[in-house]
Amino acid sequence: MIQGKVDHALDVGEQLLDRARKSPDPALLLQARHALWGAHLYHGEPAAAIEDIHEGLALYDVDRHRSLAFTFGGHDARVCGLTFETTALWALGYPRQALDRGRQALHVARELAHPHTQANAQALVSLGFRLLGDLESARAEAETGLAVSAEYGFPMFSALAAVVRGSRLAASGELDRGLVEMRRGLTAWQVIGGVWVLPVFLGLIAEAEFALGDVAPALRTIDDALHRVALHGESFYEAELHRQRGEVVLVRSQSDVAEAEACFLRALDVARKQRAKALELRAASSLARLWQHRGRTGDARRLLADAAGWFTEGVETSDLRAAQQLLQQLP
Repeated sequence: MIQGKVDHALDVGEQLLDRARKSPDPALLLQARHALWGAHLYHGEPAAAIEDIHEGLALYDVDRHRSLAFTFGGHDARVCGLTFETTALWALGYPRQALDRGRQALHVARELAHPHTQANAQALVSLGFRLLGDLESARAEAETGLAVSAEYGFPMFSALAAVVRGSRLAASGELDRGLVEMRRGLTAWQVIGGVWVLPVFLGLIAEAEFALGDVAPALRTIDDALHRVALHGESFYEAELHRQRGEVVLVRSQSDVAEAEACFLRALDVARKQRAKALELRAASSLARLWQHRGRTGDARRLLADAAGWFTEGVETSDLRAAQQLLQQLP
């Protein structure tokens, strides 16, 4: 999560994997997968991240590998894998499984009683919960993560948890207060050299700015995030950023309909290439609303029915509820 391009991290991870396969020590293979699953997720390959997690954790033995938390990365590989699987499963369109995996990660982290692992899990799982729309769980884990990070001095996880808590405040209507906390967390993240996850942070900040009516700042924040996506190869949140840009452009001027439509189509394309069904649903919902207002109700219904109809779980999530409500409005 510190400075570096995601492509470089993938290259290093593949080199580690190649070397580990030539070793009789399964711990090396576990840690090679450990190095890859975050890189694959942030590169916009959630399915590859899931594969890394499953392959890696199949090798995990609690008695033999628990101590590796003190050697590799400062946190437990099993807990880390479960936290990344939370976000990957959400992106792939399995919100209920994502929630279960996040709870499992937190349970295992508490059992290990390893503060760095616990703070890592609480910060990353809180972000996953925020993305899938469970605001209360996101708040609870972010606040616990902040407390653990403050007690033991973990500035990275403190910064991440602050962004999540601020985003939850903003999503609950406390926009000014939420923005202050998110920007504070963002600054702290950058001070310690954090680059990865910045597009997600900036997307959450832009969402709050837009809700506050600050259209120009929101657009600048989104464009900054998209610039970082191109610069560092971190495309995990790219589809959502294009979708957000389309929404902001529409509000900026109704004459920018063509530009907004292009943003939504770009978001849809990116999400489909990544097999990110959660982000595809959001993009399809935005494009369907635009087509509805332009009189293309048939196209809007077909697009949204296809995107929403894919899901087999998570009907209680805010994204699916909103999609179903929109479908009811389309003849």
